[in-house]
Amino acid sequence: MLSFKILGPVTAETGGGEFSVGGPRERKALGVLLLDASRPTPVSRLADVLWEGRPPRSAGAQIRNVVAILRRSIAEATGEAAPIRRSGQDVTISVAAGQLDLAVFRERTRVATGLAASGDRHGAAEELRRGLALWRGPLFGDAGSSALDIDVYQLEEERLAALEHLLELEVAVGRSRVVVGELAALTARYPLRERLIELYMLALHRSGRRTAALEVFGQARARLRDEAGLDPRRELVALHAAVLRDEAGSGVLARP
Repeated sequence: MLSFKILGPVTAETGGGEFSVGGPRERKALGVLLLDASRPTPVSRLADVLWEGRPPRSAGAQIRNVVAILRRSIAEATGEAAPIRRSGQDVTISVAAGQLDLAVFRERTRVATGLAASGDRHGAAEELRRGLALWRGPLFGDAGSSALDIDVYQLEEERLAALEHLLELEVAVGRSRVVVGELAALTARYPLRERLIELYMLALHRSGRRTAALEVFGQARARLRDEAGLDPRRELVALHAAVLRDEAGSGVLARP
């Protein structure tokens, strides 16, 4: 079955393995089309991505050639017509949900949310692990573009939200000691992300490291004020108070 990946280097695969869709320009175009999968992608958007917002006068003709190469590459690999069509100033690639790693990731996070709501924390955690495992490196790999910065930011937010949910579930089922190291690394990488700070504090406290949890709060509060001009949010302050009382129980796991 034909499938595509954009949660890392842009690739196309069939049952026989990965196949080439052309050069860097074709991979960039395919990445944009897959990001908009089953929705029309304006030719102007493709031009912005391919030429970093400064398309040449010949952009339209060059894009037609890029699309033709993509169609031919997919048709040769699958023996069927490529699911790419052009209508006016739009280009659309049609993919089923299971054909694109981004769609599979989103479906797994949706299922995980439902399982968690029904009380199946272990099942929810497993769905999230499987979804997060689809991320293979920087989005789009060498097919990235500054014109996709907003899209990349939004997708990274989706990934981090899923990761936070997974770590929340791990702490809830008693695996604080297992994830405390990962949370330490994540809060160092994302020092202003307060949900990660809360989970790190909670994991430390539940691992018998109350003093360390309080130190994390102090460091986070100082960084928030110095770097962002913000006070800690209400949930983080409430968790700090609970740790001070040595009462950081399951109630603080409620998702904001």
